Amino acid sequence: MMPDDLATAIRHAADAVPAQAPDLQQVLRRHRRRRLRSAVAAASVVVVAGALGVVLLGRAPAPQPALPGTSPTATTPPTPAAWSGQRLPLDTSWNVHDRDGKGDIAGYQPPAGLLELAPDRRIMSTPRPDVIDVRRQWIALDDGRTVLLGSKNLKPGTQRQDGIDATDLELRLVVLAPGGGVTLTRNVRVQGQDVQLIGATATDAYLYRTPGRIVRHNLATGHEDRLTALEPLPAWDIANLSVQQGLLLTSSAADCTLHVTAVPTGKPAGTVPSLPAGWQCPGAQRIRVSADGRSLAVPLAGQGPKPASAVALVDLASGRLTLTALEAGPASSGILGIAWSGTTARVAWIKLPDPPTTISPMTDVLQATDLPLNR
Repeated sequence: MMPDDLATAIRHAADAVPAQAPDLQQVLRRHRRRRLRSAVAAASVVVVAGALGVVLLGRAPAPQPALPGTSPTATTPPTPAAWSGQRLPLDTSWNVHDRDGKGDIAGYQPPAGLLELAPDRRIMSTPRPDVIDVRRQWIALDDGRTVLLGSKNLKPGTQRQDGIDATDLELRLVVLAPGGGVTLTRNVRVQGQDVQLIGATATDAYLYRTPGRIVRHNLATGHEDRLTALEPLPAWDIANLSVQQGLLLTSSAADCTLHVTAVPTGKPAGTVPSLPAGWQCPGAQRIRVSADGRSLAVPLAGQGPKPASAVALVDLASGRLTLTALEAGPASSGILGIAWSGTTARVAWIKLPDPPTTISPMTDVLQATDLPLNR
């Protein structure tokens, strides 16, 4: 709840925040994992987030400077001459950290907008459309379009009760053309429920609606079909769901298990091995399924002051798992996204200076490594 005079004060305060201040995306990420108990407040927070990125907001989508070459390691194969696979969205939610426990911030500074790694390894940015205030999830389709879900406060500054029953708040499903123009805006909110975008194809969006059901939402008509074959489903609070290539991925933070289910039948699909011990459990939305639905690329993160990042490539037909560790680095290093081209997975990851001492430009620390899957 935020009146106009308070919102104005926050804008002025945010303008004075230096570039090396912590990115509010990490706060928004934690917020979006919760149910919609503070949805109206979240829609107002975008004022602060927008102020922090004012230097970059409003730019047309444009490639950033080329990335440095992949760091040479014993496990890094040669880079293919061309990339003709899936698009590679970049998750930059966790881009800063307290390097010494005393409030000194280090990390990297991403551009504003929806970021992805282009085939030529440049960073491309698409501005957040004005039809939403706060972005929840977004999915890059291989035809160049983008599907995203976000909230829109219809009466900013008006004091009212927050939560899943809040009034004058919409949760909008938006489709962007390859150039970033809005081609579809539809309110998919049902009062008293929360909704998350967990998958999309050229014709449909897959929505998780509380309590515990998945619907297939037709982008052309808005008609929704409840996928009862996938029920019962775990609560969103304890699991993470993703629909890709006709498969439902379910990962549990409680026991670090991964399940793969065929969407049409609700039956297990393929052989899923146990993930290696000693790594943090990945969220299903960070796992990438190959275009033919036969392989998984699972990002893993280590623990400790200088954790390594790793990728587990899984062949669903045989259950074979190949683990490749990337270079160890500071705590904020990690994998930002993965995409497939045939049987090769391209991994975008961050390698900060060791020790990190400042906020680095993203183009200076972003790496791209190609990993082949041997079936």
